[in-house]
Formats: sequence, structure tokens, C-alpha cells
Amino acid sequence: MPRGRYPSGQREQTVNLPASAYVGSNPSRPTEQVFVDLREMIVAWNDLPDLSQRVVMVDGSFDPLHEGHIAYFAAAERLGKPVLCNITHDVWTSRKHPVLLPQSSRALVIDAIRHVSYVHCATATTKEVIEQLRPFAYVKGADWLARGGIPEDERALCERLGVKVEYVDTVLNSSSKLIERLWNA
Repeated sequence: MPRGRYPSGQREQTVNLPASAYVGSNPSRPTEQVFVDLREMIVAWNDLPDLSQRVVMVDGSFDPLHEGHIAYFAAAERLGKPVLCNITHDVWTSRKHPVLLPQSSRALVIDAIRHVSYVHCATATTKEVIEQLRPFAYVKGADWLARGGIPEDERALCERLGVKVEYVDTVLNSSSKLIERLWNA
């Protein structure tokens, strides 16, 4: 199965993805335009159970994406399973700050990262995604430990389902702080 692609007959209807996106021209053939099929890069909600216990899940907004996120993906990959990146919906992201890149654009960018094997554009809560997916492990940044770890409902669900919760020390930056610095510049 190609990296970052997972076949599906049914796609989530609530993710607003265009059929394709223009990504540039082919340098070896200047008159040829290059498009990517955005609908084929997502693991749909109904297909998440097919990856049960076969992936580790990372989760977040990733807006804007920065070097700490790349370290997070790499650390998750070192757990020995393919990485599924669950990208939170724009509504959740907008509670923290204005959305810089819509969820579909973040999915396209994250899918191109070598440490990520699968991308899921969330329309449900993280707890609901964990329940549907049942990953081998749920990976979060070590900064969550200062907050008491993942939310109690997610922790209890992971324990009940046998999903390992792993914390990785890869906090190198903060999307919210990057945006704050930009606004104050």
C-alpha cells in the first residue's frame, strides 16, 4: 500500500476537499500542469477500524506547522508502527487562534511528511476517533504531562481499549506562540 494512501469506497461527507489541487508545473515538461487527488489521501471515518492496532496516532491542529511537529511525528514513528495523523477540524483550531491554513490544506502538507503514513481529517472529537480507530498507541507531547496528561475521558477509554498512551519530549515550538509573535511584530 503506498505511503499516505488508503483505499476506500466511502469518504467522509463533512470534510470539504476539492477533487484535486494544482501544485505547480512539471519542471521537465513546462507545459504540463501537476495536480494531486486530495480525496485519495484521507483515511475516512468508516475505514479507521481497518487500521486498528496497526498504527500509532498523533493528534493536533498543526496550524501553523513547525519543527516541533516534525520532531513529534518522527518520535511517534520510532515506536515502530506507521503514524496516523489526526488533524483537528477548523472549528476547534479557531477556538485557539484564527485558522491560517484550512484543515484540507494542512492534510495535504502533512501527508507529504515522510514520518506520517496516514492522514485523517477529524470531524469528531479525539475520544471518538480513538474509539473508532483503536490505535496501538496514542502519542502526545510531553507538555501534556504538565496539564495532568490527556483528558480523563480519553485516558479511561485508552485504558479500556488497551491503547498505550505515550508522551514524547519534542516540544520545540508553539503554534499559538508563533502566531502571537507575528501579531505583536
